[in-house]
Amino acid sequence: MRKIKRKKNYNLYILVACVGILSVMGIGYSYLQETLSINIGLSMKQPIDITNEIVTSGDGLYEDQYEEGRYVYRGSEPNNYIQFNNELWRIIAKETDGTYKIVRDDLLNEKVYDAANNRLTTNNTYCDSPQYGCNAFGKVNGTFTSGNKTGTVTEDSSMAEYLNNTYFEQLDSVAQEQIQIHKFNIGNVIDMTNVNNDSIEKNIQDEQAYQWEGKVGMINVSDYLKATIDTNCKSVSYDNSNYNVCLSYLVNDTDVNQHYWTMNGYSGESSASSSAVWYVSHYSAGIRLRNIVANSTLRDIKPVVFLKSSIELTSGKGTASDPYIIKE
Repeated sequence: MRKIKRKKNYNLYILVACVGILSVMGIGYSYLQETLSINIGLSMKQPIDITNEIVTSGDGLYEDQYEEGRYVYRGSEPNNYIQFNNELWRIIAKETDGTYKIVRDDLLNEKVYDAANNRLTTNNTYCDSPQYGCNAFGKVNGTFTSGNKTGTVTEDSSMAEYLNNTYFEQLDSVAQEQIQIHKFNIGNVIDMTNVNNDSIEKNIQDEQAYQWEGKVGMINVSDYLKATIDTNCKSVSYDNSNYNVCLSYLVNDTDVNQHYWTMNGYSGESSASSSAVWYVSHYSAGIRLRNIVANSTLRDIKPVVFLKSSIELTSGKGTASDPYIIKE
């Protein structure tokens, strides 16, 4: 028997194919639209402004009550971690010029503040005991005065040279570019015989008596004093007489071998020194500010830099596990 050829329904095939193509196109369009919306949303995300989260109690960012227009982090564990140079650092302050003052969270190995005979009296008449080093962090114009000692300081300390040359060159190129050359307060801070005659305001005034411009420094005495929320922390003199007063994120109270330099030299009220330097001391007896000669090798370093005011924080919550991230 002769087979009858049936005519294929090509119209049906075409209709099914068209429906399939349109479905795929619809899914693709929806995906594309969703992706674009996400990307646009991300591109429109505003940089993080830490000053939106000011607190008046507990750990966090405070308005600096001693310097108008400045903000400082205070407390034992505020959310002020920031990723810099692929390391964890802490934000100390948002400065009046918009820069961020930050400090390395981990210590660098111990080094002298100023090596013995690094600055001889020939060019540095202020440094009258060069065998013990000199407590002026950097060179200054004119004369440098601390208590009853006055003279020239025409050369930088061993620490200033190390931090701004050897250490700076070890930072990655991105981190180097993010650093703002800035003025650091390097005046010597006076330890008053009567602690009631001293104050944080006076300590700041002592620090600001002289300034040095560079890329890398260390914390000021006042940074240490301001970082605590303990109202008993009243001045460098008060803390120097009382252990466990100015506790904060700048001191790890579980590490009894933590001793690191501040940027400021020491001066007594009646017996000035050109060699002694304030440092953060943590012995088994407790924590406080103390002083020691500049050529001591028993103190570590917490480098401090200022980040450019143009930098943006794009993400992060400021915690150790989720630090603020700088837009590159």
